Amino acid sequence: MTLFTQHPDQLPDPLSSVVSEPLAVAAVTGLVQRRGLAQVTPQTIRLHRVPAALLRERDKTGRGPDAGRNDMARVLAAAVPDEPWIVASWPTWRLLFPHVLAVVDHATQVPDEEFADYITYLLDRAGLYLQSSGQSLAALPLRKRL
Repeated sequence: MTLFTQHPDQLPDPLSSVVSEPLAVAAVTGLVQRRGLAQVTPQTIRLHRVPAALLRERDKTGRGPDAGRNDMARVLAAAVPDEPWIVASWPTWRLLFPHVLAVVDHATQVPDEEFADYITYLLDRAGLYLQSSGQSLAALPLRKRL
């Protein structure tokens, strides 16, 4: 949840205006939970697989099919700790790392320049996190891809 609420400037409207208002966040997350579309805790929101897949395939914004992927890359690049070798940043990395991998894995097509910059940054930071936390073998594919 804090990934969105701490970086609303990285999100498109109307999502940025909703996550900027705590009462609006509570109303929206309460609604999706009551309708059974997501599991919501004070720290997380986890969409169920079917609505998540439908949302990934749907583009009603007119911004293009890659807009959501680019938005998430931008938010993650703003949220990941800049210095992944600092042990105090590792709990944040543990939470964000699966999301970083998901966004990076969707970069198989030829990305636009802005998205490529975010992917490069995320690959670099994720590889440094793994290497610094003693997971050198796991870091190797990320470093090679970088």
